[in-house]
Amino acid sequence: MGNAQSLTRTSGALDSFVAELGPDVVYERSLGSARFLKTVRCRHRNGYLVVKIFIKPDPGLSLRRYSKRLKIDREALADIANVYTYQSFVETDKAGYVIRQWVASSLYDRISTRPFLSPIEKKWLAFQLLTALRDARNRKVSHGDLKTSNILITSWNWLYLSDFAPHKPTYLPLDDPADFSFFFDTSGRRTCYIAPERFYAADDKPESVSARKKEKERAKEREKESGGEELVGGGGGGEGKRDGKVTEAMDCFSAGCVLAELFLEGAPLFSLSQLFKYREGEFSVDTQLGNIDDDGVRALIKQMIAIDPTTRPTFDTLLHTARGTVFPETFYSFLHNYVASVNEPSSSSAFPFSSSSHHPSVAPTPTSTIPPQQSKVNPAAAQATSGDVMS
Repeated sequence: MGNAQSLTRTSGALDSFVAELGPDVVYERSLGSARFLKTVRCRHRNGYLVVKIFIKPDPGLSLRRYSKRLKIDREALADIANVYTYQSFVETDKAGYVIRQWVASSLYDRISTRPFLSPIEKKWLAFQLLTALRDARNRKVSHGDLKTSNILITSWNWLYLSDFAPHKPTYLPLDDPADFSFFFDTSGRRTCYIAPERFYAADDKPESVSARKKEKERAKEREKESGGEELVGGGGGGEGKRDGKVTEAMDCFSAGCVLAELFLEGAPLFSLSQLFKYREGEFSVDTQLGNIDDDGVRALIKQMIAIDPTTRPTFDTLLHTARGTVFPETFYSFLHNYVASVNEPSSSSAFPFSSSSHHPSVAPTPTSTIPPQQSKVNPAAAQATSGDVMS
């Protein structure tokens, strides 16, 4: 969303943007310091919301293409027990808004919160993450920005994979970290879990360049036909090397880094500079991974973070080979299906995508924003931690 735009963004009081969502949605505070998507927590009569705001550099910029993509992904992922996508997209002349319920704790928060996770609880969370990614891939949906802050954890250790990033670039320049900082380093920690092959040197070309050139030509034709609607995003004109699809191998690498951070008690596996060295074979993670006591978990992570993307296993293969060894058989045969059935919503979300997502001035006030599957979030826990600072 806005990949082809300048890295500078229009600033302004965020509460003035939230006011466009109607009187029932009240700005409370900003979450994090992201520049690409401004993230805020808001109050609604049914609970707290996370609203991510893309401030338009030009009022004439259309985000209709992204509204359609978010709706397609949301419908594809709707029945996956461990996935929680955006519940609504609203566009006005000033900004685009993606909205979902606020959850108190991310995986990043939970790792450092007492009572600390036991080894079996860590495996339970790892199993849920791999299951969510496998099911998403089966529906041809990639995540694109896996990190501990984009994984939500309930008070009963149920995991939700959230904040899918189809609006962020697939490929990033190796010699300019500004793009990484703008789109992906939303916490300011400088940790980097992006697959090495997603970075390209000035004289390199990412995979499938010919296919992307054809897509760019088609995008230009669509732009002429639609009167300039295709202005931003992957596949549109002007994207160049940022264009492309996030592969399963790319998500696998990022997931391996997340699992490493989980089992290393919150210690990140790579900073941006370390990942660049790892990409060139000049940095080893053996010492860090040696701190993981479980041999099976350590071997699993090593497979997932292989430098060569062709040697990384699929999520389905990982779950199959880990069955009965890394993960107990009961996760597969009983526990996951049982807990998922308890969490199963009784009806569809009350904050659906509208058929027309563009509102010239003020968007209609949502009547409800709390999906049933999230209604069990512990209110006390919601007040205890900041949560949801990602973008």
